[in-house]
Amino acid sequence: MRLLITLFLVQLNILAVSQTTTYSRDQLRKLGFRENSTQFIVTDKKDTIYAKNSDVEVQLPFYQKGFAKVNGEEYKLTKLLCAQTKYRFFYNCGGSAFNFLQAAILGKINFYSENFIATGDGHTGTRMAAFIQKGDGGEIKEYTYENLLDMVKDDPTVFSEVNKMKDENVKLINRKIIGDASNNGFNIEPILHYNHQVVSE
Repeated sequence: MRLLITLFLVQLNILAVSQTTTYSRDQLRKLGFRENSTQFIVTDKKDTIYAKNSDVEVQLPFYQKGFAKVNGEEYKLTKLLCAQTKYRFFYNCGGSAFNFLQAAILGKINFYSENFIATGDGHTGTRMAAFIQKGDGGEIKEYTYENLLDMVKDDPTVFSEVNKMKDENVKLINRKIIGDASNNGFNIEPILHYNHQVVSE
């Protein structure tokens, strides 16, 4: 499975990490958007289904059922490993359809997140989640200090930075910033530093 997912991620024009790349805050918000001519889904049985005459559509489960649609057929998100739409890559980060998350950052550490407020039928729902992955075929883990420290331990500078943040009780996920379509609710600076992706102010 890891090799399979790795092969598909290679198709994504993933950010080069051999040298430092600088992004403005506006560009950072768009790091997960990449136009891709090859659209597909991969099922939990490792079958790859490519889009033929229409785009792959992903409907996340806000107030409707979650599904991906390709070639006129709908597939439950819980039955998929990943999906590549025209602009977005989605990965099943575990079990629930609510954990079918879009890639926000791709690099040596991949970052998958969701942060939204949805309203409808007189109800309001919120959702904030983040997962990280070391290497394209690595295990998906929750975005916690324990998991982040394990992934950056081969970079002494970033490892020290993360430990300092932890000691100072800096939150990796700021749940007061919810519904922000950018990554402002997540402290992703250590990931960017590890990936050699620098944000200019």
